Amino acid sequence: MNNRYVLTLTVLFISIFLFECNCKHVCSSSAPYIKLVNFDSSSLRSVIVKAYNNNGQFNQLQSTRVLTSGHLGATDTSTLDTNIILLDFFTDYSVEFPAISRLWYIRGISMQPTKMAAGDCTNGFSYYLNDTLHSIPPAAGANSTFHVDIAR
Repeated sequence: MNNRYVLTLTVLFISIFLFECNCKHVCSSSAPYIKLVNFDSSSLRSVIVKAYNNNGQFNQLQSTRVLTSGHLGATDTSTLDTNIILLDFFTDYSVEFPAISRLWYIRGISMQPTKMAAGDCTNGFSYYLNDTLHSIPPAAGANSTFHVDIAR
């Protein structure tokens, strides 16, 4: 009898707690990606993406990825699927275009999630591109996507 009393009180307490709870959650977001702007097919013959430790020094290489026109498609960036070049929040990058002798550095990629009531999320996003800070204000939606714009 005593176990039944304890079980009933426990269930009652949990039910009241859940009913009164104004539950919060942290917004989530997909991985950021590089968005290439105003590149033509000749400049996209190859793209070299190097990943570095996120210390802003670009001196500890983690990996190198060479994307060719086979990966990117022989097209201009108006139709390019930019999700091919995904980024990590804990990594710095250099992005090189040998055909046009251009190099960009990306560092300090961060997202600022905001705790909101369920179903009403916002996220902010920032990064440095060649030492210029770019900030994207919070965007509504739990699955906001963010991109780093590299323009020719």
